[in-house]
Amino acid sequence: MKLYFNFHPLKQTLYLLKFGLLAHFLLFADSNLTDIKHAETHFAEKLYGDAIPLYSHLFNLAQDKELKIQWAQRLATCFIEENQPRSALALLSSLDPHLRLNHTLYLISLAYRQLGQSPQALNVLQQYPLCYAKDEASIILLEQGYHLMQIGDFIHAQKILNEIDMKSCDPISYPLAQMQLAKISLINHHPDEALQILNRIPHFLSQPPSLEIAKIYLKGWIHLARKDDVEAASCFETLLSKALTSQSNWSIDVLNGLIASNLKQTIKITDTNQLNQLFSKTESLLDELIKRSPTEASYLLLSDFYLIKAKSLSDPDSYAKAEQLLDQIDLFSSTNGLREALLKRAAAAPSYLERDQRYEQLSTSPSAPLEFRAKVLFFKGLNDLEEGIRNQKATLTQQNGQFEKAAHALTQSIQLEKGPSQTHKYLIHTYLHLPQASYTELAWQLLDQLIANDNFLFSLEHPEEIYCLSAWIALRLAHSEALQKARSLIQQHPTTCPFWQERYLKLEGLLSLQLGDWQQADRLFDCLSQNITYASSRGEALFWRAHCAGKQQQEALRKGYLEQVYTQYSQSPFAPIAYFHYYCYRDYMHGKRKAIKHLQAMPFLFPDHKLLINAYYLIGLYHKKDSLSEEGKILRRKDWTSAIAAFELTETIFETLIEKNEIPSADIHYFTHIRYQAQLERAQANFAIAKNSIGGKKEIYLKYTKEVLYQLIQDFTDPETLAKKVLVQPNSPYPHIWAEAELELAKTYEEKNEWKERENILNDSLKHYHQAHITKGYRLMRTWVEKGKLARLQGSPQSALHHFLEAEKAIQEHSTLSPNEKLDLWIQQSLCYKELNKLEQSMRILSQVINDDVISPLRIKAMFLRAEIYELQGRPELAMKQLEAIAHKGGGWSQQAKEKLEKSYGY
Repeated sequence: MKLYFNFHPLKQTLYLLKFGLLAHFLLFADSNLTDIKHAETHFAEKLYGDAIPLYSHLFNLAQDKELKIQWAQRLATCFIEENQPRSALALLSSLDPHLRLNHTLYLISLAYRQLGQSPQALNVLQQYPLCYAKDEASIILLEQGYHLMQIGDFIHAQKILNEIDMKSCDPISYPLAQMQLAKISLINHHPDEALQILNRIPHFLSQPPSLEIAKIYLKGWIHLARKDDVEAASCFETLLSKALTSQSNWSIDVLNGLIASNLKQTIKITDTNQLNQLFSKTESLLDELIKRSPTEASYLLLSDFYLIKAKSLSDPDSYAKAEQLLDQIDLFSSTNGLREALLKRAAAAPSYLERDQRYEQLSTSPSAPLEFRAKVLFFKGLNDLEEGIRNQKATLTQQNGQFEKAAHALTQSIQLEKGPSQTHKYLIHTYLHLPQASYTELAWQLLDQLIANDNFLFSLEHPEEIYCLSAWIALRLAHSEALQKARSLIQQHPTTCPFWQERYLKLEGLLSLQLGDWQQADRLFDCLSQNITYASSRGEALFWRAHCAGKQQQEALRKGYLEQVYTQYSQSPFAPIAYFHYYCYRDYMHGKRKAIKHLQAMPFLFPDHKLLINAYYLIGLYHKKDSLSEEGKILRRKDWTSAIAAFELTETIFETLIEKNEIPSADIHYFTHIRYQAQLERAQANFAIAKNSIGGKKEIYLKYTKEVLYQLIQDFTDPETLAKKVLVQPNSPYPHIWAEAELELAKTYEEKNEWKERENILNDSLKHYHQAHITKGYRLMRTWVEKGKLARLQGSPQSALHHFLEAEKAIQEHSTLSPNEKLDLWIQQSLCYKELNKLEQSMRILSQVINDDVISPLRIKAMFLRAEIYELQGRPELAMKQLEAIAHKGGGWSQQAKEKLEKSYGY
């Protein structure tokens, strides 16, 4: 950005000093007096070109040395105003150095300024005796400050400019000095400081209107640097009418500033109508810019416009226009301009694959310099990164291919660069999209290198971004050392920008939370909630204060904060989360009445939130159980129909939110699991109704159960479904929901007496276990048990025994097998031995059941079965003794023992 309002105040001060010309006029003839009058008139009317020949004539005629110097100053001023600095320098240099006045030195410096030769201008200005020219001191200091800025000596420029105070005789110098100081702050990437300097400039009545215009112009660029694009556009809009009536370079800069402001605004606007209006307006400005300045820079800016429009509106016509423009190679005369055009032409390709191919061609070109190849690889990496993010949103699953490609391209770009750059930052963001912990570690290491590089941090417009990024990485790593370091970085690098102050407070609070420093976290979030500047973050701040209170066992305070969030800040994204967590999961799972009623109200308050999936699921579980009083009395019996409705709503809200793309990719696995678990629960609820029904009702609910389970199993085998994409993974090739569904379907076929179908589904399940290399597990054990029972029913005790023995092998060391399940498995094995007439083996297993140290009616059943084996062995006295022992136990087996004693033994 260049400030074109670099005033030459001497034109309005020194130029109008009394030259003492009147006395000398008397020495001239009348004809010369006429020339003087015409020359002075032209000068006053700013017709400098017309004045030049007259002043040249007067200069050549003048004999008096003092008068000759004064005509030379007039003539040099005209040359400078007509942008002929070399003529001015030649004229002034011809004067005797001993006779040069201060004003002559100043004019020489102005000529060097026009030639862009700041070192020479500074050398001349340093000869100016400020101590003998107090009235002009501020003007000379201003010029010195300007030239020091031009050579990049900002420290000395600031020192010089700060010497100009408001008490200066010249009312223009102080505001101009402050504007130059603001410009230095802007160049040094401190736009907030620049704005503060500008806002401190007082308004003098004697100031010319052009000074206010210059102030607005500079403020536009400052707002643009502050990313306040709307304010920037407003400043440039104010100047537009004046710019359009001017043919100076300044007008081109105003157009550039307004175009840049508009294009940056488009990134933040989501409304299509607003976007179209802004693009139309910007296109008109670009037409004007091309008319005034048909340079390669203007054409490159026009191509940027087409690319941004194409991307924002998914507009293929704009892609085509960009490509058509960039194909006109003759518009780009410089080598760098041509390369930029080729780079933008690659970006103009409408598809990811075409862009990738073009970037590949450019990056492998043998003639391309390293710097250009680094830039190409940077954009190639960005193309891969954007495609990875797009795919992640579209498929709702983790797609690592593009992210890995992006990391590779960005790493190559870094290897060709000379030091830390924005590429490093994007590589860190790429690493954070990859799920492996090793990439997060790499991101932390890379960030460590950036933070250690002062030059890189100084080059950043907002170094705060790097410190915030360190906090996010540390939060993901969850290492105490990283968390402590990230918190220290934020504390050691305070910021005055409200935007970053707000983020600092949030992140320092979250870091303190993860470090277990609950009181410090609470203080930070309290500060965040109390500051009116951060009103939009109050809901979030109160939510985290509730978390802190919960960690400190302050339950009433926790609930109070959460209630404030969802009642006072219902529009906050944390409001539905606060509402859901008002009660804990234990209250929901135990069916606490107030907690369930609270959940049942959630759909009316937050109808489109992802936590509704959890809410409906928990309501369904609540209806599956009897509600008991503290004394154990039944207050409400299970309601299978209501449970089915709640589980169905769980599935429906999930599908709705997926269609609206309102479930973040990071949460997809979690909510997909709940959705399919709800479908499984729905099938089980239908089966429970069928089991407790007869006739037509039983058949209907068995049909419902079969349909639900069949669809669930199909989803796990269809590659297009989320069940297959999300839940079936290399580390989980046969998810337990799928396995449970196949087992439940086998039970449904059993209830329907469809033995062949039952056997097929059990075989399918065992095949899936085999393919997944699963040899142990509770569900595998149950599948083998079901296979064994079916084989017994089919009259194949040998096969049944094999299946039951496989079931026992599948029991894990730390199994969740209940005592009854374990004893039933042994009894089934015993019955197989009995049917195979291997009575000793059968007896041994039954003894194992009877002697097991658990309380279970199956031990009594084993005693009864052992009595039957005694009978088969021809040992009636032992059989009778066993039956007598059972008869004294009570219960169902006791009654059967009594009946057998009476029938078989007359007892």
